[in-house]
Amino acid sequence: AEYMGKDRCYLLNYYNSKFCNSNNRLIDMALLPQTVDDFSKEAYWDKFFKKRSQTFEWYGEYTDLCDILHKYIKPSDRLLVVGCGNSRLSEQLYDAGIIRIDNIDISSIVVNQMALCNAHRDSMKFICMDATSMEFDDGSYSVIIDKGTTDALTPDSTPSSVDRIHRLYNEYNRVLRTGGRIICVTLAQSHVISSIFSNFDDRGWSLRVHSIPLNHDKSSDSHLPVFVIVATKFMPSINSVYEWFNATGKSQRCQGTDELSKFIANEQEYSMFLHQLQNNNLSEDSSINLYSPSCVTVDHPRYHLYIVDLKTSHPIKNSRTNYNIFAVFIVPQGRETEWLFSTSEGRNQLAESAGYQRLLVVALNRFHSYEGGLEAIKSELSSRVMDFAPSNAVSVVSGEQTPFLSVGEGIGERTILHRGVSIMSGEYVVEDVVIDDKHTEKYRRLIFTNNSNVIQSESKLIRKKKTKKNAHKYSIDHSYLSCNYHKSMLAGVAMVTNCRLTPARLLLVGLGGGGLASHLSHICLSGEIEMDCFEIDSEMVEVAKSWFDFRESTNCRVRVADGLSVIPEYRDTFDCILIDADCKDLTVGMSFPHPGFVTPQFLQIIKDALTHDGVLLLNLVCRNDKLKHDVLNEISSLFHVKIYNVEDELNTTVLGFRQSIVDLEHTTSMSNREILNQIFTQDIQELIPLFKQYSISSE
Repeated sequence: AEYMGKDRCYLLNYYNSKFCNSNNRLIDMALLPQTVDDFSKEAYWDKFFKKRSQTFEWYGEYTDLCDILHKYIKPSDRLLVVGCGNSRLSEQLYDAGIIRIDNIDISSIVVNQMALCNAHRDSMKFICMDATSMEFDDGSYSVIIDKGTTDALTPDSTPSSVDRIHRLYNEYNRVLRTGGRIICVTLAQSHVISSIFSNFDDRGWSLRVHSIPLNHDKSSDSHLPVFVIVATKFMPSINSVYEWFNATGKSQRCQGTDELSKFIANEQEYSMFLHQLQNNNLSEDSSINLYSPSCVTVDHPRYHLYIVDLKTSHPIKNSRTNYNIFAVFIVPQGRETEWLFSTSEGRNQLAESAGYQRLLVVALNRFHSYEGGLEAIKSELSSRVMDFAPSNAVSVVSGEQTPFLSVGEGIGERTILHRGVSIMSGEYVVEDVVIDDKHTEKYRRLIFTNNSNVIQSESKLIRKKKTKKNAHKYSIDHSYLSCNYHKSMLAGVAMVTNCRLTPARLLLVGLGGGGLASHLSHICLSGEIEMDCFEIDSEMVEVAKSWFDFRESTNCRVRVADGLSVIPEYRDTFDCILIDADCKDLTVGMSFPHPGFVTPQFLQIIKDALTHDGVLLLNLVCRNDKLKHDVLNEISSLFHVKIYNVEDELNTTVLGFRQSIVDLEHTTSMSNREILNQIFTQDIQELIPLFKQYSISSE
């Protein structure tokens, strides 16, 4: 909204950009209105046309619009051009065979000028008239052309503007025949669109919106896209039809005016993005959503595009081709969450490895299907990708094409199993993904759609034997842990459970999708541990049970509760407390844990809830370096701390021991000393075999 200039009149923006590039810039700049209200005043337009008699075309030349205009106008039509100004559009339509044309404008000066210039066009009239109070009979015209007039009369969303546009469209409705059309050429600012569409509610009108093809180079007059709204008048009893046509002419049936408005807003955002890209005004690693006419819904973009420019210079082998200048990288489905594709640092590394000056990284949307695989995606994107190429890249010439890159030959496979809404976390999906071409690795994931590049929970699926119907079924592999921070937390659990005569008692705060909890719940079945789980979101408990095979038992109990409220109920109870609860407040700068868990007061409560040799295992994700430093200092003031920074992840596993390290080494077995040693040397790969013995095998 900020860079689109939400509060600035688009018409003034367009007007200013035209004048700044004109040959009579000083004269033209003097004609800028004092306020946007001047656009609706007769005195302003008299002054404008008196000082600027040469033709001024609003929103495109005849050549830009003729294909659409002649699609909806026949030579036999009687045409009314509203707010004609000194545009040559009417005379060009006349010379093309549409000769029954009446032109009206509020300025008598421009009406007299245009009548004199077109005296030889016998059947074309120019009349000074207020469009909001016309003198024509009802049903006089079969087509009305409004090229910028609606925008001029609706410079803002004030009651006076809304009333003015309401009177204008009431007049349009009155003088237009049934079956006739209003053709409105507009910049489609949101309040303008809202006013236009509100005048067609419950009237049985058919609405089509066309996006006009744009020139996005630096020399173009304005970055604002132009739209043509075609409203066809039917009887009120007829059901309205709504259609969107993109710049290539492909159409999409819409559910209503809200969906049309979304398509318009997406096109405006796209145009602004390209304008900034061509003028080098974008921040590093900028991105944009790309919508497609094949979309079932406009609520979800078909693609998400990242622009990655190399910070280091690379030799360009042939400056006349796109080689080593620009390429497109398609991220396979299910791999968009990997560090290489989901982070700015990863994408920069990808671009550097690929060796292109600019890399367009394309992520596929989980709510769309991509029939035809990689080749179909290439075909679909081919008409758009050169919009994002650097200025020294050239279009496809002599059979050379923009390179498309990917991982392997396929685009992966994704199946959404379940969609739901959590009152705590918003919309979520449970999906199965296959990320290798040979279909040997399949995973089940929980994703919160408001943070779709982050896997909330993941389990590996293993194939069962074929059924009688010759179909494969899959089950959760509980021996698999997807996150390295889970492995380091499990290492702490292994140390606590080792060589105990009685089961160790664990508390897990933050069940989530149940990845870690499911693994631990199966250890509970072996009798090695007893576990209590506190989860504040009842929806996540159902997800963990239904989709990730989390099982409650006598040794594994779940309580829907806020850990901050219930942990104070316990003292000297748990051998290990695992804190894996996220923070929903994005302004804090810390994703894990909730800040309430790491205050000095609550850390003391956690310490009191642990046994004398208990361990705190905490997942810390914090982008704010100072805040992270302060949190670690608070924990270190009460616990003997060891931290494990997870490679290629933002997670830091904090191990807080109630006893000192020396005491632990004297009171634990050799196996635990090995575990401690590996934790302190941060060699997690050597540590994994030490705690795998506590897991239940996939069989």
